[in-house]
Amino acid sequence: MATYKSKVLLDTLAADLALRLPVQAALGLTKAFDASSNPYLILGTNTTGTQSALVLIKGVTTFGTDIIGAAQAVFTPHTMQICFEASTIANVPYTTADIMLKLMGECLKFGLNVDIYLTANTVMPTAAVPGTLLGSFSPHIQYGLMSSM
Repeated sequence: MATYKSKVLLDTLAADLALRLPVQAALGLTKAFDASSNPYLILGTNTTGTQSALVLIKGVTTFGTDIIGAAQAVFTPHTMQICFEASTIANVPYTTADIMLKLMGECLKFGLNVDIYLTANTVMPTAAVPGTLLGSFSPHIQYGLMSSM
Protein backbone atom coordinates (compact mmCIF):
# COMPACT_ATOMS: atom_id res chain seq x y z
CA MET A 1 0.00 0.00 0.00
CA ALA A 2 1.30 3.43 -0.89
CA THR A 3 2.19 5.92 1.77
CA TYR A 4 2.44 9.67 1.65
CA LYS A 5 6.20 9.28 2.12
CA SER A 6 6.52 7.08 -0.99
CA LYS A 7 4.58 9.57 -3.11
CA VAL A 8 6.70 12.52 -1.94
CA LEU A 9 9.92 10.56 -2.48
CA LEU A 10 8.88 9.69 -6.03
CA ASP A 11 7.93 13.28 -6.85
CA THR A 12 11.27 14.49 -5.49
CA LEU A 13 13.14 11.81 -7.44
CA ALA A 14 11.33 12.72 -10.67
CA ALA A 15 12.19 16.41 -10.26
CA ASP A 16 15.83 15.60 -9.51
CA LEU A 17 16.13 13.20 -12.47
CA ALA A 18 14.73 15.85 -14.80
CA LEU A 19 17.72 18.01 -13.82
CA ARG A 20 20.36 15.25 -13.60
CA LEU A 21 19.35 13.34 -16.76
CA PRO A 22 17.61 15.89 -19.01
CA VAL A 23 17.98 13.88 -22.25
CA GLN A 24 16.38 10.73 -20.80
CA ALA A 25 13.73 12.79 -18.99
CA ALA A 26 12.84 14.51 -22.27
CA LEU A 27 12.27 11.06 -23.82
CA GLY A 28 9.89 10.23 -21.00
CA LEU A 29 9.48 10.63 -17.27
CA THR A 30 6.19 8.91 -16.53
CA LYS A 31 4.74 8.58 -13.02
CA ALA A 32 2.08 5.97 -12.22
CA PHE A 33 0.85 3.54 -9.55
CA ASP A 34 0.97 -0.26 -9.45
CA ALA A 35 -1.90 -2.57 -8.41
CA SER A 36 -1.06 -2.01 -4.72
CA SER A 37 -1.04 1.78 -5.20
CA ASN A 38 2.75 2.00 -4.85
CA PRO A 39 4.14 4.86 -6.94
CA TYR A 40 6.66 4.24 -9.70
CA LEU A 41 8.26 6.14 -12.52
CA ILE A 42 9.61 5.17 -15.90
CA LEU A 43 12.66 7.02 -17.16
CA GLY A 44 13.07 6.94 -20.94
CA THR A 45 10.88 5.73 -23.77
CA ASN A 46 9.89 2.45 -22.10
CA THR A 47 10.40 0.42 -25.26
CA THR A 48 12.61 -2.64 -25.62
CA GLY A 49 16.22 -2.09 -26.61
CA THR A 50 16.40 1.41 -25.13
CA GLN A 51 18.09 3.02 -22.14
CA SER A 52 14.98 3.03 -19.98
CA ALA A 53 14.52 2.26 -16.30
CA LEU A 54 11.66 1.72 -13.90
CA VAL A 55 11.87 2.91 -10.27
CA LEU A 56 9.29 1.63 -7.77
CA ILE A 57 9.01 2.85 -4.16
CA LYS A 58 7.12 0.78 -1.64
CA GLY A 59 6.80 0.42 2.08
CA VAL A 60 8.16 -2.62 3.86
CA THR A 61 5.28 -4.82 4.98
CA THR A 62 4.61 -4.74 8.69
CA PHE A 63 4.05 -8.03 10.48
CA GLY A 64 2.45 -7.02 13.77
CA THR A 65 -0.72 -5.50 15.06
CA ASP A 66 -1.41 -2.55 17.31
CA ILE A 67 -2.62 -2.82 20.91
CA ILE A 68 -6.24 -3.52 19.91
CA GLY A 69 -5.35 -6.08 17.24
CA ALA A 70 -5.75 -3.91 14.15
CA ALA A 71 -3.11 -3.66 11.42
CA GLN A 72 -0.16 -1.46 12.35
CA ALA A 73 -0.32 2.16 11.23
CA VAL A 74 3.33 3.10 11.51
CA PHE A 75 5.82 5.21 9.62
CA THR A 76 7.15 2.19 7.83
CA PRO A 77 10.59 1.78 6.27
CA HIS A 78 10.62 1.95 2.48
CA THR A 79 12.54 0.26 -0.28
CA MET A 80 13.29 1.45 -3.79
CA GLN A 81 13.45 -0.98 -6.71
CA ILE A 82 15.37 0.03 -9.86
CA CYS A 83 14.67 -2.17 -12.87
CA PHE A 84 16.55 -2.37 -16.18
CA GLU A 85 16.19 -4.42 -19.38
CA ALA A 86 19.08 -6.77 -20.21
CA SER A 87 20.92 -6.32 -23.48
CA THR A 88 21.83 -9.22 -25.78
CA ILE A 89 24.78 -9.86 -23.45
CA ALA A 90 23.73 -11.78 -20.32
CA ASN A 91 23.46 -9.70 -17.12
CA VAL A 92 24.39 -6.46 -18.92
CA PRO A 93 21.65 -3.83 -19.18
CA TYR A 94 21.10 -1.59 -22.20
CA THR A 95 21.41 1.40 -19.90
CA THR A 96 24.91 2.88 -19.97
CA ALA A 97 27.06 3.12 -16.85
CA ASP A 98 26.82 6.93 -16.92
CA ILE A 99 23.02 6.90 -16.78
CA MET A 100 22.98 4.10 -14.19
CA LEU A 101 25.43 5.99 -11.96
CA LYS A 102 23.37 9.18 -12.06
CA LEU A 103 20.12 7.30 -11.48
CA MET A 104 21.49 5.25 -8.59
CA GLY A 105 23.14 8.30 -7.05
CA GLU A 106 19.80 10.09 -6.98
CA CYS A 107 18.06 7.02 -5.55
CA LEU A 108 20.65 6.35 -2.82
CA LYS A 109 20.58 9.87 -1.40
CA PHE A 110 17.20 9.22 0.26
CA GLY A 111 18.69 6.62 2.60
CA LEU A 112 16.31 3.88 1.47
CA ASN A 113 17.16 0.26 0.86
CA VAL A 114 17.74 -0.02 -2.90
CA ASP A 115 17.27 -3.21 -4.95
CA ILE A 116 18.51 -3.60 -8.54
CA TYR A 117 16.54 -5.83 -10.93
CA LEU A 118 17.21 -6.96 -14.50
CA THR A 119 14.68 -8.38 -16.95
CA ALA A 120 15.41 -10.61 -19.91
CA ASN A 121 16.37 -9.12 -23.27
CA THR A 122 13.36 -7.65 -25.14
CA VAL A 123 11.31 -7.64 -21.91
CA MET A 124 10.66 -4.23 -20.40
CA PRO A 125 10.39 -4.18 -16.62
CA THR A 126 6.95 -3.54 -15.18
CA ALA A 127 5.83 -2.68 -11.66
CA ALA A 128 4.20 -6.11 -11.37
CA VAL A 129 7.20 -8.07 -12.73
CA PRO A 130 10.42 -6.13 -12.07
CA GLY A 131 12.73 -8.95 -13.21
CA THR A 132 15.48 -10.87 -11.44
CA LEU A 133 17.03 -9.38 -8.33
CA LEU A 134 20.73 -8.66 -8.96
CA GLY A 135 21.67 -6.96 -5.72
CA SER A 136 20.60 -4.87 -2.76
CA PHE A 137 22.11 -1.94 -0.95
CA SER A 138 21.26 -0.94 2.60
CA PRO A 139 22.72 2.40 3.76
CA HIS A 140 23.10 1.07 7.30
CA ILE A 141 25.07 -2.18 7.42
CA GLN A 142 24.00 -3.43 10.85
CA TYR A 143 20.40 -2.22 10.94
CA GLY A 144 19.09 -2.39 7.38
CA LEU A 145 15.49 -1.40 8.09
CA MET A 146 16.60 1.44 10.35
CA SER A 147 18.30 3.23 7.46
CA SER A 148 15.08 4.10 5.64
CA MET A 149 13.04 5.52 8.51
